[in-house]
Amino acid sequence: MPGNDNAAPWHARSWVRMAAAVMLIVAGASGGWLGRGAVDQSPVVQQRQTLQTFAEEATQAHRFYTSDERFQVELGADNQDELNSWLSKRVGRDVFGPDLDKVGLRLIGGRSLPTELGAGAQYMYVNEANKRVTLFVGAPRSGNPAKFGFSQNGDVATIYWVEGPLAYALAGRMSKEDLLRVAEAVYNDVKAGPRRPEPQPQQNQQPQPQQEQQPQQQQDQPPAGVQPISDTHKPKDS
Repeated sequence: MPGNDNAAPWHARSWVRMAAAVMLIVAGASGGWLGRGAVDQSPVVQQRQTLQTFAEEATQAHRFYTSDERFQVELGADNQDELNSWLSKRVGRDVFGPDLDKVGLRLIGGRSLPTELGAGAQYMYVNEANKRVTLFVGAPRSGNPAKFGFSQNGDVATIYWVEGPLAYALAGRMSKEDLLRVAEAVYNDVKAGPRRPEPQPQQNQQPQPQQEQQPQQQQDQPPAGVQPISDTHKPKDS
């Protein structure tokens, strides 16, 4: 039986178009779902997203704890060894407050704070103009080295990076150029490692011999070398 020449072509029929559209939607959704797993499992992408979150936490902590001098640190820098030891136990890694005297910053102290990476350490510094800079330190799950990243949140600038097993985020109310100069000082001091106090040489102090106390001379005996004057040698009264 011959076909109907007046019938619409197959690709013009409505049910065919609808079926094709459904297949395209399903295929696109499946491809997107499968592709999502491949992207999410990329360590580089995961670390970049984690570092951005870490930098945001550092910015918020800087803004909060520098606004009130009464609660800016939990432990002061009077005993820096004790401060570093306490924060290292909290983070689970060896951390220390870098020496930033060369860029005009003095360590005030630090505190422990929760982060996306777990427990983190915040070191706070101040310069002669009473401007504060904070260094946030945490332990990421993947310690892939990362170059400096930069973020600006209002008047607070933050530079963050990964070095070894630790992530760092430096925050302050200053220009990007000035903050980068401080970040380079932090990076160099972290690479050099904490300074160990040089042991003081022990001096062998020999006990000094005690001087023997001479017995007091009796009052009726004159000192040695002095002849007593007898009554017979007394001068006569004139």
